[in-house]
Amino acid sequence: MKRRHHYAPQMYLEAFVDPTDAKGRLYIYDKKLGVIQPSSTKDAGLEKHYYSFHTETGERDSDTVEDALQRVEDAAAPAMRALRAGKVLDADQRAHVALFMAYQYTRVPVSRRKTETIQHSIMQLLARGQAEPSSSPCQSNDASTRSLIEALRSEGIRPIRLDELRDEVGQHAMLASIFRADDLAPVFNAMAWFLVRRKGRYKFVTSDNPVVYGAPGDRDRGVGLGTAGVEVSFTVSPEIGLRANWRAPAGQYETPGTDGITAIVNKRVIAGALRFVYASEYSEALLRLVLKFRDTAPRVVVRGTLD
Repeated sequence: MKRRHHYAPQMYLEAFVDPTDAKGRLYIYDKKLGVIQPSSTKDAGLEKHYYSFHTETGERDSDTVEDALQRVEDAAAPAMRALRAGKVLDADQRAHVALFMAYQYTRVPVSRRKTETIQHSIMQLLARGQAEPSSSPCQSNDASTRSLIEALRSEGIRPIRLDELRDEVGQHAMLASIFRADDLAPVFNAMAWFLVRRKGRYKFVTSDNPVVYGAPGDRDRGVGLGTAGVEVSFTVSPEIGLRANWRAPAGQYETPGTDGITAIVNKRVIAGALRFVYASEYSEALLRLVLKFRDTAPRVVVRGTLD
């Protein structure tokens, strides 16, 4: 039985190991405690029983979800190595990386917290009688319910049935949300990918929420992956960052790196982290930057759901 479940796969974190460290460790920057800790990839980016759930017979299943995610990681590993080497990916490799990115968006603690927030709000509506359970996809004239449905859709979660939420509350619903990555992957795949090679003194970092997106000026009104100005940031290694957007046809492009571009990508990744930032070097300056974004992790705000 597998108990130690990684939301940040070792295969991915290994690229951020300090090459000068004899023990092959990386550095964890803790936004909550304000400290830097060296760690092996085996002991970073995990929680015990993170993907475990109880079956209908009451037994704990700790392997099913973990095994499914391992298959995604194994399929993506060769393509990720090619991307780190700056190679142009073929269609199959690109699809594997897009699926890996999608799962790194849905499987992390930030995503789970979003799902919990939406789910909790809907269950409160059900408990107060503000929304009625239905056996068909929820269509409601109630503004509160509509806002919740839109929040779910903006996170890539399929249209829901309220009776399904009642039946699948708790761990099952949150775990099910992980597999919406299968629907998100084609969106990432259809974007233009711009590979940025680090140039200068800054290196790329990653976090417990490595795939982040947004668009300037859209912070207050929300932005989705289909928004024209959206940009996805995903750091592949300390040397290479990936920026994906709709500014060009689907394909892989390379752009010159600068300290300024590296800093922009790193700030997005750090701001998107729930708690942990991972880097290949120990840096007090980086810690100060991390602490500037102590309370900036993405969160869902559902307006008008409760009186």
